[in-house]
Amino acid sequence: MLDEKRRPDPGTLGALPIFPLPNVVLLPGMMLPLNVFEPRYLSMVDHILSTSPYLGVPLMRPGEDPAAAFSARAPIFDTFGVGEVVAHQALPDGRRLIRVEGIGRAVMRAELPLHEGFRRTVVELLDEPAPSEQH
Repeated sequence: MLDEKRRPDPGTLGALPIFPLPNVVLLPGMMLPLNVFEPRYLSMVDHILSTSPYLGVPLMRPGEDPAAAFSARAPIFDTFGVGEVVAHQALPDGRRLIRVEGIGRAVMRAELPLHEGFRRTVVELLDEPAPSEQH
């Protein structure tokens, strides 16, 4: 269930940066460590640190052309995890280590033009059911 104190504001949800990954699903409550080194994603980290700490982590669609997997517009699933960058470390070689905590799920409503090489989407947060004690 999304903690309302951590809900991204409407402006963030209207241009949420995304970090598509193969074989990774960000779930609420999950910690995801990332080693960021591609220029477009270094720009994204700078953007997130200077604006809003949230990003989406969509799963890349399997079975696509392997050459397209890491292209600027790799095919992704429309429903994905939203996370908050809770830790950041800049390394001497220019890489960034970030830790993202999953806070909820969202569905993509539209994709915006690239911004400094990284993707942004218009998303709607999905309601998460409260945990149940039933077995």
